[in-house]
Amino acid sequence: IEELEYRLRQQDQAMEMLRKELDLQRQEAAQAQASRPQGVNPAQPAGSTPNNSGLATAPATDTPTATTPAKPTIELPAGGAAEQYRYAFEFIRQNDLDSGFTAMEMFLKANPGDDRVGSAKFWLGRIHLLKGRMPQAAQQLLALIEEHPNHEKRV
Repeated sequence: IEELEYRLRQQDQAMEMLRKELDLQRQEAAQAQASRPQGVNPAQPAGSTPNNSGLATAPATDTPTATTPAKPTIELPAGGAAEQYRYAFEFIRQNDLDSGFTAMEMFLKANPGDDRVGSAKFWLGRIHLLKGRMPQAAQQLLALIEEHPNHEKRV
């Protein structure tokens, strides 16, 4: 019992740290928003100019732009939840994190009541961490802790 109480205290401390980190990042984002000069559109790249349609156009350059090949479309298999989870996880195993993230999100939408939802949320949080998206990682992992308090990946 003492060991379980100890683990529970550790998890509560970790959850509190995640909450504090998330609050701090929200405050920083609000401060950045407040300090942005009026009339600056963060979605408009620097050096670009709005055209008549209101959309920004990139500055003119003499170098041709390289085209990137289109990524294959991610579609979950028609089978059950277990097969769909394995499909999504296979992208992560192969270090194709963008496709794995997309497939895991699709898995969550298609199977909200499945036993693997906690694991899917864990992997989404982990991918956010690996991509350096700390606020999103904190939100995803906090959701895992709060919505699945007994999940094996929580410990």
